[in-house]
Amino acid sequence: MVTLGIIGIVAALTLPMVIENYKKQETVSRLKKAYTTMTQALKLSEIDNGEMEYWDLSSCSNGVEFFEKYWKKYFKIAKICYTPGDCNYESNDPFSSLSGGHSNTSLTGQYRTPFITNDGIVYIFSFLQGTGTPDNGIMVDINGSKPPNTYGKDLFTFRRTTDKGIIPNCFDKTENEVKSDCSKNGAGVCCSRRILLDNWEIKYY
Repeated sequence: MVTLGIIGIVAALTLPMVIENYKKQETVSRLKKAYTTMTQALKLSEIDNGEMEYWDLSSCSNGVEFFEKYWKKYFKIAKICYTPGDCNYESNDPFSSLSGGHSNTSLTGQYRTPFITNDGIVYIFSFLQGTGTPDNGIMVDINGSKPPNTYGKDLFTFRRTTDKGIIPNCFDKTENEVKSDCSKNGAGVCCSRRILLDNWEIKYY
């Protein structure tokens, strides 16, 4: 009985850690898949449309033409989300920061095109900022509308660059800046970069 009791205590102590590690591995696996999918889509588009450096940015005026021409057919899209409900989100700003605060990030908008692929991953492509300045950001919600909808846990950010392709957000920040943002007290927008710096591991929670 004593032995069984000890086994039970050890199991109770270690099981949460095992579950947490599994969740982290699953997160990294889906993030890798999303990253690969985006990279392959870019390569296929460049075969048809030439190098991204020379793409027609004038068609970014509302984002729709740009997305239709350069991106749409290179993903296995299940649905384009014209409203938050189209991708099963309850609101247009469902996201939170890694530190727990609410994020004002919008899911849909005039210059933003979100879509869900056949594997349940949501990609949110931005084309213009409110000032009319081109925006090359991509947000990826690796489990769709399911919780926690939090930067650094299931929501990650990337950038489209003409010289390096699609790369993690915060690529131009120092390692210390990345770790500061991707921490329990940070926003979490640099976590895709931190995971790569940590050799595809999650070490910040």
